[in-house]
Amino acid sequence: MRSIALTICGNRYEMLLDEDLALFVEEDLSNSNIHLDQDNKADKLLQAYLKMAKQTYEYETKVTNLLQKLEI
Repeated sequence: MRSIALTICGNRYEMLLDEDLALFVEEDLSNSNIHLDQDNKADKLLQAYLKMAKQTYEYETKVTNLLQKLEI
């Protein structure tokens, strides 16, 4: 387990994550210009969430389409 801390609008949040997930989250946040060592604006976090939501939607759509093809 690994702790990640993130500051948003002056509030600090700490999360305990599995090591692999923590590395993924750190990289994804960094790619979204969200920094673990400084305060972040809420709109940046919202943009990062929407990016992740879009990816999840696309993955779920692909999985659904593959499952439908397999059922034929």
